[in-house]
Amino acid sequence: MPVMWGKKQIANFLTEAGPGLGTWYVAIFATGLTLLLLAHLIIGRRQHVKEAAAPAAA
Repeated sequence: MPVMWGKKQIANFLTEAGPGLGTWYVAIFATGLTLLLLAHLIIGRRQHVKEAAAPAAA
C-alpha cells in the first residue's frame, strides 16, 4: 500500500508523501479569509455597541 503521509520503504525505493504546494495555498487562503471575517465582525460589533450607547449618553 502506498504511503499517504510520511515515508515508507517499498522494495528498493523509499517513498515519501506529504502536503503539496496547493495544500499550503489553500491553508493560507482559508486562514486569511478567517482573519478577515473575524476583523469584520469585531469592527462591526464595536460600531454597534458604540452607536447603541451614544443615544443613552445624550
